[in-house]
Amino acid sequence: MITVAKADLAKKVEELGVTGKIANISVQKIIDTIVNTLKQNEKVHITGFGSFNVKIKRARIARNPKTGAKVDLPERKTVFFKASKELKSDIRSIG
Repeated sequence: MITVAKADLAKKVEELGVTGKIANISVQKIIDTIVNTLKQNEKVHITGFGSFNVKIKRARIARNPKTGAKVDLPERKTVFFKASKELKSDIRSIG
């Protein structure tokens, strides 16, 4: 399994003919925009890729798997990603 790091994305941007510094700044700006939009509880939609949004998980009682003791979990926010139809189709066609 290969992991794609932020530096790998910046190298792809460099292929467009920009400097490494500009490529790194560009990738960071995109990430910052996604994060800041989600912090405002707004949805991020990238056509052909998918959408990110914040969902609230309700408070609940869970169990500690080691001890079996009940644990109160408070309500919390989490990031949810939904892949676009195009992305799902591309992944399925790989094999």
